[in-house]
Amino acid sequence: AFAYAYSGHVTLFGGSGFSRANVGYALLIPGTIHLMILLMMFTSPASIIQAHTALPVSLMQGVPIAVAIPILLLEEYFLVALPEELYFRAFLVEGVSKCTSYTVSIGLAMATWIGLHAITRIPAGAAIALIPIGAGGIALTWLYMATRNIGVTALAHAIYNTLIELVAELVRVDVGLALGAFLFGTLFELVAGAILLTTGPYRAEI
Repeated sequence: AFAYAYSGHVTLFGGSGFSRANVGYALLIPGTIHLMILLMMFTSPASIIQAHTALPVSLMQGVPIAVAIPILLLEEYFLVALPEELYFRAFLVEGVSKCTSYTVSIGLAMATWIGLHAITRIPAGAAIALIPIGAGGIALTWLYMATRNIGVTALAHAIYNTLIELVAELVRVDVGLALGAFLFGTLFELVAGAILLTTGPYRAEI
């Protein structure tokens, strides 16, 4: 995937790049998926919490949250989101489309995305958590197709992962605190994303 990207087929950080509008979308997309998860908690709280507590614990335990959040965001961006986006969006969506079609390549990417997450992140009995994962895959694919920029898509992916990981750690300590942090983080993503998209000299460029 890296070789394919660097061969000139995929824009890593070029184009409109991290413009005001693109960053706005990178906040709104995870905010919308997080809101979906919050709403799902009212119907199946045990399954959602089980999915969260099944996530691996990061190295940020005991670190002040003001320090942990930017470190986690950088960790998620460079070690998780960017490599995954290079594989799912640059290689499977863009690369496979060169010998088939975007319909086939997007279908393959989504099937692989959901399948791998089901195997590696979702425990038995928490299959409902695949709904936001599937929605997230669709949204990230849309963002890539709209911007043709893996860097921006990886930013949205990393923002989503960062809040989920924080919640996964907090829920082990206090479920109420975890839900409060989840709600605050989700509202921040939605409000900040909307502000970036609707104000300032640069409006939505997608």
